[in-house]
Amino acid sequence: MASSFYSNSGTASSTTASVTASKTAAETAATNAAASATAAASSATAAEQHKITITSLTAATGAAGSNASYNSSTGVLTVPRGDTGATGATGPAGATGSTGPAGATGAAGPQGPTGSQGATGPQGATGPAGPTGATGADSTVAGPTGPQGSTGLTGATGATGPQGATGPQGPQGETGAQGPQGAAGSGSGDLLASNNLSDVASAATARTNLGLGTAATTAATAYATAAQGALAGTAVQPNDSPSFGSITVSGNVDGRDIAADGTKLDGIEAAADVTDAANVTASGALMDSEVTNLAQVKAFDSSDYATAAQGTLATNALPKAGGTMTGDIVFNSGQTFDGVDVSALNTTATSANTTANAALPKSGGAMTGAITTNSTFDGRDVATDGTKLDGIEAGADVTDATNVTAAGALMDSELASVASVKAINQGLATTDSPTFASPNVTGEFKAASYNETYAALSGTSPAVNCHNGNSFSLVLSGNTTFTFSNPPASGTAYSFSIEIIQDSGGSGYSVTWPSSVDFPSATAPTLTAAANAKDVFVFNTRDGGTNWYGFTAGQALG
Repeated sequence: MASSFYSNSGTASSTTASVTASKTAAETAATNAAASATAAASSATAAEQHKITITSLTAATGAAGSNASYNSSTGVLTVPRGDTGATGATGPAGATGSTGPAGATGAAGPQGPTGSQGATGPQGATGPAGPTGATGADSTVAGPTGPQGSTGLTGATGATGPQGATGPQGPQGETGAQGPQGAAGSGSGDLLASNNLSDVASAATARTNLGLGTAATTAATAYATAAQGALAGTAVQPNDSPSFGSITVSGNVDGRDIAADGTKLDGIEAAADVTDAANVTASGALMDSEVTNLAQVKAFDSSDYATAAQGTLATNALPKAGGTMTGDIVFNSGQTFDGVDVSALNTTATSANTTANAALPKSGGAMTGAITTNSTFDGRDVATDGTKLDGIEAGADVTDATNVTAAGALMDSELASVASVKAINQGLATTDSPTFASPNVTGEFKAASYNETYAALSGTSPAVNCHNGNSFSLVLSGNTTFTFSNPPASGTAYSFSIEIIQDSGGSGYSVTWPSSVDFPSATAPTLTAAANAKDVFVFNTRDGGTNWYGFTAGQALG
């Protein structure tokens, strides 16, 4: 039996198509169920879109093959009903379509940024000093360098960078084909037009399966209609921002009585401001600007002032800080002043008058008799100090030159150069080793032994500073040009030696001497080119470095 759902949605073309499909389904039982389901789904979709209640499901009254009729006032569509067909066997459930293939895994997100470099580990402990090398023939070669200290621990690895973004979702697999619809039956549990939804075992399940939502069971009175003054399509929605005219309410709005609040606001002046100075002053308040001693007024404490109730006015009270009394102060017997019985003082002062008159004032005075004490004066034992003074000659003066000389002191007048003696800052005894910047010996100098200062040079432009020593050395690191500086003034002879050492690779580096150097036959010697070869040269000048004479002391030394 054909069935159909009805709608007052106003979509006549889709409704007509549904009626035609239902008639065809009644005449062709094989397609009856499929057409009914299509019509029902179309009607349900329209009902959900327009939010209008399905008002009725009425049996058809016309003869088979008659035209359908639609009542616009009730929203009921009446369709013809064909003869009841034989109950068709329930069609087998369509096989579930196979699950579509899983979408391809999205491409991996980009690599997260590398974490920051971990902190450098602590410095490894310094290796022990290497043993001192054996003294070479020239006593200038240092021992080998100690081994390298072990490397410090590696710093902790930086935190892993954040996870890269997930790649896009793979495409959805295709839905499997739907199984064929079973033939419609007419037995118990089938959806029949004559009984609306009461034909099915569960009307609620049928509404859910058809996707009708709550609109199918909501009364028409729950919706605004044109008869109520507003269409549902123009009703205020939760997120709208409507504009209304006057609104009258019989209750509260958000818990407030709007009418009562309005009456209260009518009694408040526009832009009322209780902190406005003009408003506060107009109300009779005393303003800070009207008080000349504001700080004192704010600090007023009634306990600091005398009152009429206390026996005198504040204007006549003696200040706590003190002052001059113009009248007498009378105390009753037994009363005290600062803990003293003033009335008893007069008697005491009178009886002690004689003794007080003979006393030495605290401010000092002349004593007419001897003073004897068994203690000290100002912390000093006068008798002990007197005994010590008796042993010192009269007029003793430790700064007197005669006295100092007589005591055996060395006087400035006895020194040829007082400043030179006072400038001595080191020991000059025979067992001392004093150091002098530029000693000048005018007589013969004889020493059992003497040492020369050695200085190592470096680089390819070294300067031989004559102030720094008399023995120099240089390990060649490239072709080198020498300069000689700070020789003594003309008239003083000076000489030095220099050891030239080739590099370990036997590079055969050469040197260029200053133009003031003159070698025998005016020919500079050729350096030994072998690896680590040593050549020693001596240079001498006596005219302040205008001319230097160079000599070969030895070459190709081991």
